[in-house]
Amino acid sequence: MRIKMIYWHLTRLLKTKMVGMFIGVCAFVIGMSHLTSPKSSTPTTNPEQLITIQGQGIKQIEVLKDIEIALEKLTRTSEKIEDIFVLTTTPSPPIPSPEIPSSNRLENPNVDPENSYPSGKFSTHTEANCPPSCPTRDLRKARPVERDTLSADQIWDFNEKGYTVLEGLFSHQEVDAFNLVVDNIIKARKTNETAGNIVMDWGIHTPGSRRSLLKDVPDLALNAPFKINDLYLRYPEVRAMALDPRITRALAELLDFKPVMMNSLNFVYGSTQVFHMDTWYMPPPSSQKMVAIWIALDDVTHYNGPLRYWPGSHKIKPYRFPNGRLNQPAGGEWREGFDNYINAEIAKRNITMEEFHAKKGDVLIWHAQLYHGGSPILDGYQSTRRSLVCHYYSALDYVHDGVRVRAQHGNGYYHVRPYVRA
Repeated sequence: MRIKMIYWHLTRLLKTKMVGMFIGVCAFVIGMSHLTSPKSSTPTTNPEQLITIQGQGIKQIEVLKDIEIALEKLTRTSEKIEDIFVLTTTPSPPIPSPEIPSSNRLENPNVDPENSYPSGKFSTHTEANCPPSCPTRDLRKARPVERDTLSADQIWDFNEKGYTVLEGLFSHQEVDAFNLVVDNIIKARKTNETAGNIVMDWGIHTPGSRRSLLKDVPDLALNAPFKINDLYLRYPEVRAMALDPRITRALAELLDFKPVMMNSLNFVYGSTQVFHMDTWYMPPPSSQKMVAIWIALDDVTHYNGPLRYWPGSHKIKPYRFPNGRLNQPAGGEWREGFDNYINAEIAKRNITMEEFHAKKGDVLIWHAQLYHGGSPILDGYQSTRRSLVCHYYSALDYVHDGVRVRAQHGNGYYHVRPYVRA
């Protein structure tokens, strides 16, 4: 018990400035014991002994000086020990984030300021604004690590043609498992709350086009082109495919930064959409920093509505609508001016339209400015042409958005937002 009490007192003593004084006193007592403990208590008058005692006195004075120096050093050491103790028990204030160049989306004429976020609003160390499930708070280190996923030919195709193909990236087993997930979502739309509240566009690209919750969509509408929006926000299986590391590594090479998935679109039949550029609907905060993918979930032929595009059209100078933006304005009066412009540019470059006859599991990656669209469905909807389409921005544009950007894995992220309502 006595040993424990001594240990307890020593422990408390070591946590204060008294540590130096304690050690110093011990050293002083030991030194003085040598000074005050002569071998004989009888004083001597022998000259030789006197000389010896004087020599010992000089040495003992030197010892005292050494003890004094040691005490001073120990005092400084004790102060350092206290500083260390304070640092380990007192939380340090957050380190302010350095100023980092951003795209300054509020001043970007291609983005609606009301729907964009100030670059400094969600900075590093804003832990209170981010739930524990949000692991991605700072994307400043978002540059890709590997640059050996795409071949030289694939990079050339993307730069010169505006697209490249990852042939057979997904196996048939992977695609079948994904198709089963989507089929079950559609089947459960009347009974499952999550599935029922998914937003779907149906009767698309017709005068009767409308948007509804999946639970409210009539069965007949499922026999014609429709589009299921943003399943990735609710279903991890969609995120897993769209942010498969084989895809994100390739996108990182093309964007020069790691990709952030911004949306997902699921199709069962061909879209039949008119020719367009993706920047009409979602222009990226940074110019040329958006790519899209199209994952073939069925074999695609000329008859079931393949994707069509104009190779090299991404090099055409972007068309500015009357409002000065890349976004298409409301109404259709702008279309004639754009058609005249793009047709003249295509003719000038002698570009020929192509179709993408994909095999199940292929992935098409295209530039946001590639002029593309859907083909008419010629087989009377006898075969499906299922696909997953996603668009990605560069992580550079979300350097501060730790609250709205989550990490799927080390090389891919996805944008979080309130689910779109019908």
